Amino acid sequence: MSSTFSGVSLPHAKYEVQTKPIVQKARLISAKMKLQTTTEVDYIIPIICLCTAAEKTNIIALIGTFATLILDGTEYTNCVIQSYKSKEISPIYHEVNLTFWKDTSL
Repeated sequence: MSSTFSGVSLPHAKYEVQTKPIVQKARLISAKMKLQTTTEVDYIIPIICLCTAAEKTNIIALIGTFATLILDGTEYTNCVIQSYKSKEISPIYHEVNLTFWKDTSL
């Protein structure tokens, strides 16, 4: 299977889809804690991929773009690159660390 973002390949992608419950807390004047929650969750998807310089350039061009992230056939719509980090591991390859967030308001 393959992994892509907006049709751009994320080669050799290793990932873990993390879901995080949404809980808001507030300290009341009485010193008690007020909690609010929802059945919705945040999707946070860290990915590490092994890219050539050209593939890395294609990924960088998508920073700030909301698009569909496809991971081994599973689609996550309305995703955006939240963080990007790259390290050259050989003259040909770069290890690219990405974190995607999914906009669940749409």
